[in-house]
Amino acid sequence: VNNAHLVSVATYQDCVPGIELVLSATGSDLAEFYRRMREIAQLKPPDRAARVCVRIESSP
Repeated sequence: VNNAHLVSVATYQDCVPGIELVLSATGSDLAEFYRRMREIAQLKPPDRAARVCVRIESSP
């Protein structure tokens, strides 16, 4: 395991909740979900990250 691998796993974990929210917002309509994700994929990386990659902080 190297740093590049750890960063990719952390990034993936940060994005899963936001991607799940996009799916939920579509009512689990996969065609609409894929359409929205294609739109998000066209955004610049900082904008894309702001849309779906959010760190969920746990409460103390």
